[in-house]
Amino acid sequence: MNIIGRPKIVKIVDIREETSNIKTLYFNYDATDIRPGQFLMIWDLREEIPLSVSYIGEKGLLGISIKGVGETTKHLISLGKDDQIGVRGPYGNSFNVISHGKALVIGGGIGIAPLMPLIKILISKPEVFTTCVIGAKNAYDIPFLEDLQIIQSKFFKLHICTDDGSMGFHGLISDFVSTLLVEEDFDKIYLCGPELMMKKIFDASRTKNIPIEASLERIMKCGIGICGQCVIDPMGLRVCKDGPIFNEKQLEKLTDFGVHKRGYDGSICDI
Repeated sequence: MNIIGRPKIVKIVDIREETSNIKTLYFNYDATDIRPGQFLMIWDLREEIPLSVSYIGEKGLLGISIKGVGETTKHLISLGKDDQIGVRGPYGNSFNVISHGKALVIGGGIGIAPLMPLIKILISKPEVFTTCVIGAKNAYDIPFLEDLQIIQSKFFKLHICTDDGSMGFHGLISDFVSTLLVEEDFDKIYLCGPELMMKKIFDASRTKNIPIEASLERIMKCGIGICGQCVIDPMGLRVCKDGPIFNEKQLEKLTDFGVHKRGYDGSICDI
């Protein structure tokens, strides 16, 4: 594994199209101790960005799922098999996986990506009952939909939310989850997606004092806690070193959560 040094150049061994603008790139990389929730710094041979790991396979096979929204991400999803990228990491902390009880896993859009390795572990535990809620603008924008539908069982329940009502619940995922939290009890919530969505769900979860872990995203330039670009106020926590996974005790103290973030020039802007 390559934690601080130069990126290791690897070949893309496979590509899977998840939606019209989301692809998963697979490659072999020596990171045998990587855990769900951690991220890698990915270099497209022009610019380097942080991306969560969405697939952890055997013999060093990893996957990163990318939504084409900016110049670098659009370039990454344009790459083909045998093209090369640079990889360093893994970085950050990971989700704490419960061994028994009821888990609620919530992924908004591409936010489901870092939760996929977590779900794989949760469903392997015989004393864990997992409920997963995924949401997107419409039925065609939901990544990993077939993967999640296939594993439905008495131990894994799937709920779908779409903004336009083309599949499942018609409306915002935060509204659906707020109602779900009133109707059901859960022992742990795992969360990733748009920060405004996560803030609403976090606030709703406080009425029941449910332990929660959320994966936050900020601009990262180094990934190793040096540049300070990803600092969250007022505690000065760095997403790359202290996160990207934060628990409910940390989240309730972060005045930036769901409100502010730093831009590329370091200035504070609204989320």
